[in-house]
Amino acid sequence: MDISEERFNEWLEERMKIELKNLIIESIQNEYPQKFIDTLIKKGNFNEDEVQEIYKEFRHTLPNQKPPIN
Repeated sequence: MDISEERFNEWLEERMKIELKNLIIESIQNEYPQKFIDTLIKKGNFNEDEVQEIYKEFRHTLPNQKPPIN
């Protein structure tokens, strides 16, 4: 595998993880079954910290929720 193919595969994996993250947040918002959400988490190989960050980000999308202060 040459360097360009390797970089493309890395980019593809990153993009897939971003899309899965967005899908997880949307699934939580639409109250999909937890089993489905768990399957997405497993598919994206999200670790515990990443899962916590996803749920934290979800909470900030709720109505009447103040944006995070950095």
